[in-house]
Amino acid sequence: MSKVLEDIKNIVRQEIELLNDKVSGIILLESLKFNLIPKFSDLEKDIAALEISENHSVSEFEKNNHTIHLNFSFNKATKSKFNKEVLKDTLFIVLKGGMTLDFIEKNKENNQKISIYPLMGICLSPQTIINLNSLKNTFFIELINFYSNSNIENLEKDVI
Repeated sequence: MSKVLEDIKNIVRQEIELLNDKVSGIILLESLKFNLIPKFSDLEKDIAALEISENHSVSEFEKNNHTIHLNFSFNKATKSKFNKEVLKDTLFIVLKGGMTLDFIEKNKENNQKISIYPLMGICLSPQTIINLNSLKNTFFIELINFYSNSNIENLEKDVI
C-alpha cells in the first residue's frame, strides 16, 4: 500500500480515537468530516500525484460500540451506481476528482443533485437512495458507521 494511503489511514485512526465517547450515529461522522478535511489538505500534493489501479480493502476501526469501516475507492473511468441504497450512516470524502449525488425520492419527480469536489464530504443517513456518479480519475474515501444502536434515544450510560 502506498505511503499516502497509509497516512490517510493513520489520520482517520487518530481522529476516531480523539472523538468524544458520547458522540454517536451520524453526528460522529459529521464530527469526523470536519476534523479530517483540514488534515487531508496537508496531503493534497501527494494525493494529486497518486496513481492507483484498484480499490483497496476495508480497514476497520473500533470506538466504544462503533465499528467504522474505511474504504478507498479509485475510479480511472467515469463510473455510475444507480439506485444505491445507503444501509448505514455513511460519509463520503472526495480527495481527488469529483462526484455527483442524485437523491432519489420515491414520490417526487424532481430529485435533488449535489456535486462534491476535492476536500469536500457528505454524510448520508440510512435508507437514503442515491445515484452516485464519479468523474474520471476520482479518488474518494467512504466511512461507514456500524453502530448497534444508532437511534436518537439516549442509552442508559449516556444519561447525565
